[in-house]
Amino acid sequence: MKKLLGSVLAIAMLVQPGFASAELLKNFKLGGSIDMQSNASRNVMDMVTRMDTGSGDAIGAGNFQRQFNDRLNNAQFRVMVNMDWDVLDDVHAKITLRKNDKAWGTVGGTNITGNSASQTLTANTAIGGVGGGWDVGSVIAIDQAYVKIDKIMGHIDATVGRQYYGDAGDFVLYVGPKSAYGLATTAADLARVDIFSMPYVNLTGIAGKVAGSAVGTAAGADVDLRGIELNLKDVENINFNLFVYNRLTHATGPLGNFQATTANGLGLNGGNDNLYVYGFRSKVTFGGFTGKLKAAMNGGENRQPAAVAWDGDRDFTDATTTGDGLTPAVAAYKGYAFQLDAEYKAEVEDVASFTPWLHYAFGSGRHDLRDNQNEGFTAIAQDYQAGTLYSRFNGTTAMPLGNGIPCVLGAVGCGHFDANGSGTFTAADGGVGIMSTPKGVAGGIAGNGLQNRMIWGAGLKVTPAMANKLTVALSFFDYRWADTTKDRIYWCASTGCTGIEAGEALAGKQTNLLLPNTYHNGAVNTEFGTGRGQRHIGSELDLDLTWKHSDNVTFQAGVASFRPGKYIQEVIRDQYNAVTLAPGSRVSANPTILAYGDMHIKF
Repeated sequence: MKKLLGSVLAIAMLVQPGFASAELLKNFKLGGSIDMQSNASRNVMDMVTRMDTGSGDAIGAGNFQRQFNDRLNNAQFRVMVNMDWDVLDDVHAKITLRKNDKAWGTVGGTNITGNSASQTLTANTAIGGVGGGWDVGSVIAIDQAYVKIDKIMGHIDATVGRQYYGDAGDFVLYVGPKSAYGLATTAADLARVDIFSMPYVNLTGIAGKVAGSAVGTAAGADVDLRGIELNLKDVENINFNLFVYNRLTHATGPLGNFQATTANGLGLNGGNDNLYVYGFRSKVTFGGFTGKLKAAMNGGENRQPAAVAWDGDRDFTDATTTGDGLTPAVAAYKGYAFQLDAEYKAEVEDVASFTPWLHYAFGSGRHDLRDNQNEGFTAIAQDYQAGTLYSRFNGTTAMPLGNGIPCVLGAVGCGHFDANGSGTFTAADGGVGIMSTPKGVAGGIAGNGLQNRMIWGAGLKVTPAMANKLTVALSFFDYRWADTTKDRIYWCASTGCTGIEAGEALAGKQTNLLLPNTYHNGAVNTEFGTGRGQRHIGSELDLDLTWKHSDNVTFQAGVASFRPGKYIQEVIRDQYNAVTLAPGSRVSANPTILAYGDMHIKF
């Protein structure tokens, strides 16, 4: 806390009131926010509390130990400082500085044991440092830096530079401060125009970069962002928004090469990935009722870096000979998603206000990787939230929910766990894999918004009349896969390959892993599915308390429990129990639990 407040004071000293009075910073305003997040949890990663040997004997390394000390107990601050001033009468500037790179008890001040060293501003951790404001590794990051110009041609307001965009919780597009574990913040370099003088609607347009190449270099995997929004105005109790967004990911293959070109058909693709998302957002209020409906559809071309071979004729080769095939390097984006929310606030005089609510969301999944259509809904930059625990540990965080659940070896990002304690991660460790990157089971549980999801929830919020600053909320959510993806890519590379144990031969040959999948085991000419075809991911029960101290100060605390569904239970059973354990040993799925305490101050 001391070092964080010190950072704020240092910033304030840099822009002391004397500067403003001298009109070097005309109409200068200093504001911002302070967020604290504290967490205590168990089983976030692997959803297994213990292994049962049956005989009561300890499970040794050779019998596959559990992977993780799967407990979390930490706290951190995020301090954000906004500085606004007028450059000219019609030109305004804004800079947002942020610090949230340290958790409590880590380096950054001497603790009670005297072991920590003070944090210093070095060449690598100065303002903008490593990551240049994009990550939390810098001591002080620059998240926003833009100018706004009023009334160009009498009607257009233009905002140019690094900035936030969208609304928190949106399942299509949001860049800005996040509330998930780690309190990360994102931003985009945009040129934005707003026209407010049109009849019936306001228009907003954006064009910019999410990722770009340095000046003087050939274009790399740049990501461009464009969009247009129309917002209905002057209609009482109704908000309606139409939008079209385009995310263009530049290819790194040869210019003009739109198909695979090498001898076996696996050349680099030179065509850009071109995603469109179009849809609407609506909100209706009537008395105590509030209803929201959001819907979006995909369009454009989904281009992979290369086509992917699969063993169509099951002859243990994937050389694209007769009977073989390719997962197409080009597929049409065909996904869709929608979200429906409804609540009703009822006041009982001198007792409490009661607000029951319902939530339903659906996002399509890809049906078959061999088809030239990608039906899985794809967002631009989603921030979908449903459930305290599910949302806090989503796939964009440093600790994705379920990231330690064993995965199918051979899937992209799935590597061996060092079960035999040799210090290496090889096939000798047995047939259980652990995700090294958030794909598949890992991160797929809460990692990609509404892609291949069916989620519903219900709950009740109560604000007692005798303590009207307190709100008690009870919530329940249920999570399911929307579709099962057929993924019949060649499973084993040799005729001697049997079962899951030899699945590492698949590594590097698989893209767009959207579990639950159906795989083809070429060695025994059979198919099997992760989770045995189950679609129920799990359910969550939350109890949240909110104390609104004032309009600018809020405290929150609560507990949450995520219970694995049949899909996770079957994956854990198959992947853990498939290896050679001690006689009678077994592994069962256990709930993930969380207790948290948060604080938010706006100044």
